[in-house]
Amino acid sequence: MRALPLILVAAALACSDNPAAPSPFGASVPISVTPVDAPADTARHIYVGFDKGLMTIHGRIATPDPCYELSAYRALAGNELKVTVVATPHRQGCASSLDHFDYQVLTDTPTCPHLTLWYHYVGVNWPDVKVGEINFLC
Repeated sequence: MRALPLILVAAALACSDNPAAPSPFGASVPISVTPVDAPADTARHIYVGFDKGLMTIHGRIATPDPCYELSAYRALAGNELKVTVVATPHRQGCASSLDHFDYQVLTDTPTCPHLTLWYHYVGVNWPDVKVGEINFLC
């Protein structure tokens, strides 16, 4: 599989967008997110590979402490693809120190998608963050 390395500069734009709520992209569908060792400078960039209808996204999400689990959702309308990575705290408490998770998201995608990537935090007063956006030209 050939992946085109594209870099999205992270832009912290505060917006509220709950992935479980109705959106202009329709219903959100759970997708695969797994922990990985991301490239060294992922803290500043999101890496996206796109090949034959599949997209792989590598990134890093910061959390208030290390006791979080990640999930991911995608919503699709035409060629508009919205991917949201969700950080949810474990039921047990943890030390209050900022931590991060390197992740990989894998999803199917339409031809020539316009991707927006969001971070959503459950149980903390952190706003949703639009991490990046890109048009794939075909």
